[in-house]
Amino acid sequence: MGNKENNIKKPGFKTLSIHHGETFAEETGCVMPPIFSTSTFKHGNKDNFDYTRSGNPNFRILESVLKSIEDSKYCTVFGSGISAVTAISSTLKSGDKILCESNLYGCTVRMFEKVFKKFGLEVLYTDFTNENNIKKISYFEPTLIWLESPTNPLLKVLDIKAICDEANKLEIPVVVDNTFSTALIQKPLDLGATLSVLSTTKFINGHSDALGGAVLTNNEEWNSKMLFSQKALGLQPSPLIVGSLREE
Repeated sequence: MGNKENNIKKPGFKTLSIHHGETFAEETGCVMPPIFSTSTFKHGNKDNFDYTRSGNPNFRILESVLKSIEDSKYCTVFGSGISAVTAISSTLKSGDKILCESNLYGCTVRMFEKVFKKFGLEVLYTDFTNENNIKKISYFEPTLIWLESPTNPLLKVLDIKAICDEANKLEIPVVVDNTFSTALIQKPLDLGATLSVLSTTKFINGHSDALGGAVLTNNEEWNSKMLFSQKALGLQPSPLIVGSLREE
């Protein structure tokens, strides 16, 4: 029996991608979870839902799938990839510094340069393919490091682990935009990143029919920040879109 148990394979990426946990509609016996197109919930329900802006069963179902494929403890879904970027950026304050890889997604750069800079956020850029720049992280004294790998659009590949090892020694959080690779190719949290960001609009969906974003982390404090941003800034997705994305 012992040998047989040891030979049991763990679920693979495809299996994890199509299976979810609770449907939040067990009393109906439905095989696929329904789309909960409601703004509010009856007070005192067992799952503590109150208002879709601060949580919805469809959100939790998609979050559970994304957590399983990225091996993360926490996941928060958003209305778009740039909404996920906004959620993280909004946790910073005037005078804080983001040290970015020099090649970033244009809309991320636009968000930093045209929106958050005017609120006092300082944005710095460096070529993280240069090992010497990794060693100079302490010189920049960043509050947060922002990476993409591969980058958009130049497809630069960064040594995420080396950057995270240096940043973690300095206790600097690292964000990795994992949209291009998805967990099929790399898992930033396993490489030492604090946050893994996905635009679920793109490769992880693959159908070009739904906008969405997600932030994954193993850090409880950062998870609380993401949940706060989702609710306070109105960055939540639509249950219709999230439900459709999950069912595909």
